[in-house]
Amino acid sequence: MNKEQLYRFISGSTGNESNICQIHAIKDGRTFYDDCWHGFTAGDAVNVNSVTKGIMGLLAGIALNKGCIRSIDQKVMEFFPDYSVKRGEKTIYDVTIRHLLTMTAPYKGKSEPWKKVCTSDDWTLAILDYLGGRKGITGEFRYATLGIQILAGIIERASKEKCIDFANRNLFEPLGLPKRISHGDSSKEDQFDFLMNKNPRKYEWYSDPQNTVTAGWGLCMSAREMAVVGELVLNNGMYNGNRRIHS
Repeated sequence: MNKEQLYRFISGSTGNESNICQIHAIKDGRTFYDDCWHGFTAGDAVNVNSVTKGIMGLLAGIALNKGCIRSIDQKVMEFFPDYSVKRGEKTIYDVTIRHLLTMTAPYKGKSEPWKKVCTSDDWTLAILDYLGGRKGITGEFRYATLGIQILAGIIERASKEKCIDFANRNLFEPLGLPKRISHGDSSKEDQFDFLMNKNPRKYEWYSDPQNTVTAGWGLCMSAREMAVVGELVLNNGMYNGNRRIHS
């Protein structure tokens, strides 16, 4: 399939391909394919949903390299000395940053309590109420956005700055990418629109009432930006021949 056939295939599809709005591919530091569909331009951003989790993993690594975090085996509760642990809860004290990153942290309940979290004043602290449980740490993988939100709180407390500012200063700006702006606290209807609306968005990041970013979704990026970050990861912190991520 050549480029023209690919373009027609995506623009004329009615299946999953109708979700494709941009493709940007980099090889050996140079763009060799860049195209857009469905009203998007190359400079438009879109809510990349769970790709946000990958960016949070990079930010955790940067915080570790900078010494904000001593080790990924640090206990989560070291960063929240002001949090009141519920009576009888013991497991929460054993949960580490590694558990959050590998999604092996234990949580109470079978489903993620997003209604309660998304209507709270502080999403990170609201999620801490669900961390732990009677089963202890089993090492079982459980795909959960909850722990990644806690990670945002850890980065903020460890770096002493908002996560969005930490990301702009240490990831986006060094790569020559636009700063993210905070979408800001908003209504339930706006949250739903942000998740479901597939139209182009600004270079923004959804945030809670404390201006802490939503760490498992809500980051808006273009395909080019994701390709640039991918190139950075593949080259161990190097981009265009220069070290962009410093220890």
